[in-house]
Amino acid sequence: MSEMETKAGVASDLTEISERCAELERRASMLQVALILVSLCLAFFAGFQWRRASRDLDGIRPQLAQVEEANKKQDPLLQSVAQKLVEYGRSHPDFTPIVMKYGLNTNTALLNGPLSK
Repeated sequence: MSEMETKAGVASDLTEISERCAELERRASMLQVALILVSLCLAFFAGFQWRRASRDLDGIRPQLAQVEEANKKQDPLLQSVAQKLVEYGRSHPDFTPIVMKYGLNTNTALLNGPLSK
């Protein structure tokens, strides 16, 4: 009788283990489906944000062109001001630390200007 009980106990253990494995497989499948759904939602959101940012940039581009044109017009004026500051720094040693602080050293300011690209 003990042999039959052990066989029945082993069989019940095997069915319990197989049920647990089946449950784990179902959970893993559900997690995979959930991961795919979350990934798709994230991809959709990223695409939506990209389209929205693209539209915003298209709206800003004319303004950026205006700012760039204004900078091109003001660049010679700023270069002349920088040159005058460097010349002033040469003649007044007390002003030299300020010239050096803002990067208006004599070599680059006279040759390229402070806003050269």
